[in-house]
Amino acid sequence: MKTSKKTQNARNVAEAIETLAPLGVPSPSVTDDIDGWLTPRTVNTLRAHGIRTLADLTVRVPRRRCWWAGIAGLGASGARQVEAFFSASGPHGTGPHVGASGHPFMREHDEIGIAECGYNETSN
Repeated sequence: MKTSKKTQNARNVAEAIETLAPLGVPSPSVTDDIDGWLTPRTVNTLRAHGIRTLADLTVRVPRRRCWWAGIAGLGASGARQVEAFFSASGPHGTGPHVGASGHPFMREHDEIGIAECGYNETSN
């Protein structure tokens, strides 16, 4: 019996999943370059401002109110992408770090919306 192309593709996908499953999901490290974890547009913008590694971001994002405001070209969506990465990854790739307020990486007094820092959905 002849196997259809669709069935063969499904088998190939299943085999690839079986091969990759034991490798696990890579965890970020503060020494990693940002280009391994963020979109090219965000990486280019951050690099233009001297931010090259996750360590460079960890001294900004968790500790500075409106950390993105001085980074021309990042915009609200880029800021959200970086914050979502940190929320999902946590410090040193150990999982989300949740402060007393419940917001990952943020101290109570740092919580402020992107719009409150001068960004809106159309800002870049």
